Amino acid sequence: MQREAPEVTVSTRGRSGGASRAPSRRTIDRLALSVYHSLALMAAADLDVFTPLKDRPRRAEAIAREIGVRPGRLRPLLYTLVNAGLLTLDGEEFANTREAQRLLVKDSPSYIGAVHEFWSDVWAAAFRTAESIRKDAPQAPHDYSSMSQSLLEAFMRGLDTGATSGGRELAERFDFSGIRTVVDVGGGSGGISISLTEKAPGLKATVVELPSVAPITKHFVKEAGAEGRVAVAVGNAVDGPIPGTYGAAIVSNLIQVLSPDDARKVLKNVAAALAPAGRLFVRGRVIDDSRLSPKESVAFNLVFINVYDHGQAYTESEYRAWMSEAGFLNIERFECPQGRSIMTAQRRV
Repeated sequence: MQREAPEVTVSTRGRSGGASRAPSRRTIDRLALSVYHSLALMAAADLDVFTPLKDRPRRAEAIAREIGVRPGRLRPLLYTLVNAGLLTLDGEEFANTREAQRLLVKDSPSYIGAVHEFWSDVWAAAFRTAESIRKDAPQAPHDYSSMSQSLLEAFMRGLDTGATSGGRELAERFDFSGIRTVVDVGGGSGGISISLTEKAPGLKATVVELPSVAPITKHFVKEAGAEGRVAVAVGNAVDGPIPGTYGAAIVSNLIQVLSPDDARKVLKNVAAALAPAGRLFVRGRVIDDSRLSPKESVAFNLVFINVYDHGQAYTESEYRAWMSEAGFLNIERFECPQGRSIMTAQRRV
């Protein structure tokens, strides 16, 4: 059996003439090499490697036939997925881990594999970080009003998995039993409204989206068979009032893509659309005032500076100040998985 070569430390001479150790490159190597496991996950989700393994372990040749590729190039990916902790290997047969079986098999109700389209988009943007900083402008800008319909739909489909789980999370964490209507501002695919109204019987939702996005939202709502409980309205929460009056409002992953001035405008327009004592739920990337945690949201700022002119993961204090200014009371923050947060508040009576 071949043994791994020991780490070599080169001795150098310091100013005093004594021997000193060269600095370790362990952290740099770890960061540089770990990216390949992430890329393997994205490739496997795109190829749908996990679904052929849903019922039983299979050899590389059988998986390749199922997904329509040649085994020669697929096999290195499968071994990488074993090292990444998403597949297991017994002899020459590969099998899903429990996590992959639950989340990456297409027939699973918890399937999140479609998110690879979102990863592809944001990772490509993050590769331009140095250029965006040098030019002081986003080098992979996202303009939903001018993006092609095909790209916009792919992006929204990638976000839909997170939106759907976000709606379930809201229903499980908070009591919507006394609320009859909710407005989902900038709701994208409508996933939050679709899953929330499914979990909260009697609740009616309205998704307010830009003219370029609303037709795509309607498609997702129709696809989910939710037209009886989720409506779609065209509007811009930054530039104008939100149509209607509601018992609750959801603002998900929106504040973080806006400038501070536009964030204030949105929260004021949301407050105007709420009934007295109406509830506000803000989901997204919120960081601590130290700007060092949660680590996931601090790191995601590398995406924001590449795709938006002003957006970023703002601090909890900034959110509290803007919400108070808009007329909200009883502001609370709840931490969620993957470094996300939900902030809740109540409109003044």
